[in-house]
Amino acid sequence: MKLSMWIIRDFLKTYHPRAFIKSGNMELRGVRILADVPMRTENNLYLARAEDYIESEKNKVICVHRQDMLVLDTNDIDEVFNSILDCFDVYNMWDDTCMQMIERGASLQEILDASRPFFHDTVYVTDESYLIRGELSYPLQRTENGFEKERKLYEDVEANQSLPLEYIARVRQKKTAALLKNRLILDSVGPGISPCYVMGLYLDDIHIYNLIEINYNTDAEKAKEQIFFKLGETIQIWMEKNRKSADEELTMHHLFRTVFSTDKLFSRTNAARFQNYANKLGWAPEQRKKILLIENIRGDSGILIPLCRKMNHLMYVMADCQEKQAVAFLNLDLADAEANNGIDKKIGKMLHDTESFCGMSYVFTDFSELPEQIVFARTALIYGKHTAGAVNRCENYIFAYLRELFQKYAGPEFCHPAVHILEKYDKQHGTKLIQTLDCFLINERDYRKTAEKLFVHRNTVQHRVEKIQELTGLNLEYPEIRIHLMASLAMLEEGWKTIG
Repeated sequence: MKLSMWIIRDFLKTYHPRAFIKSGNMELRGVRILADVPMRTENNLYLARAEDYIESEKNKVICVHRQDMLVLDTNDIDEVFNSILDCFDVYNMWDDTCMQMIERGASLQEILDASRPFFHDTVYVTDESYLIRGELSYPLQRTENGFEKERKLYEDVEANQSLPLEYIARVRQKKTAALLKNRLILDSVGPGISPCYVMGLYLDDIHIYNLIEINYNTDAEKAKEQIFFKLGETIQIWMEKNRKSADEELTMHHLFRTVFSTDKLFSRTNAARFQNYANKLGWAPEQRKKILLIENIRGDSGILIPLCRKMNHLMYVMADCQEKQAVAFLNLDLADAEANNGIDKKIGKMLHDTESFCGMSYVFTDFSELPEQIVFARTALIYGKHTAGAVNRCENYIFAYLRELFQKYAGPEFCHPAVHILEKYDKQHGTKLIQTLDCFLINERDYRKTAEKLFVHRNTVQHRVEKIQELTGLNLEYPEIRIHLMASLAMLEEGWKTIG
């Protein structure tokens, strides 16, 4: 295993090293005494007595590699030499042990356990949805208020075996993250939370796991970062040797990607294929279902992956991601009475934690209805509220969709003649007949509800409706007339000029 000047410095801390390091890359393979070798090689660290090269430094030993140097508070060069040999032995033994364990078929947790001496902070390996696959946990050493949030995080992870959505969202919002060869490293994740490192682990260029170290007990430093990345590389080797296990993480995604392969999101053929998968999970065709389309306010599609995993913990939800959108199926018959009544609240809380919102379809049974239900869910998604936690039901936004169609294809001439008459009358006499008719129709011709909405007496509403009928000759008993009027009034709200 190659070491760096940062790791050597950390190992020689008993000598109170002063570091002058410009690169500090992991490229050291051995150590030599500078006076004993006629020619220096690139991969060796060289020792010398400081006073032989730096007049001001007495009784010191220097360690030199290219432009990097450590000045140690000792004059015992032989002792330093042996200490550095010990450093190489310790890290090489760790590397060799891990490689031998991988060859023997060790589990991911066993690899982590073998790495415990090199980490003094909590380390997690998660899948791409931040579900814990392995961990090295250490008790928090401080009890003052500064660790309250860390303790809550630790307890949450232990209880749910997953990083909480709120924490994941903060990680993904970090603006100063640096991307190093597709490996994400973070200095911190937000105010009041300990610094952490996050490294994406890949198999065939597909993101499978995350390696996360949360620096509860010590400050983040370069040596820790390099050891962290070394562990990540070791786990990637383990992933390659255990390809079957790692590939299982992709099974759900591969299936959903097949379902999402058409322009219309779901074709009827793919819907039948999806029903076969649902059958394996106990979802019968006759059970009542809804479909949700989910998006993130900031366009962060990555946060939707852990959101889907959290939703899948509910027995009545199946969820997965597709590009910048997530899809979730709700099985209303599998939800008990309490859960069924609180679905909007539970889903809304998860959406709120990830700054996401959704559009919800009507109830359907057979998956062959998916093409139509997708349209309804998408309509609610487009026309509904784009705020954190918003659960938009399609029945509340279908009319907004229809109104846009009227405006796009019908034009102002579509407006019912009665609206022209009432608008002109209101302008001439300062009345509110247009407003009254709109509210009256929305409230299904209920005089009491209309009066409450308009903050007037019921008799006032009745008088205004009679005046409307007197001026226009409208017969509001006919549903087609009411629909035409509602569409016309909706277009009027959008600022259409209905009077020439």
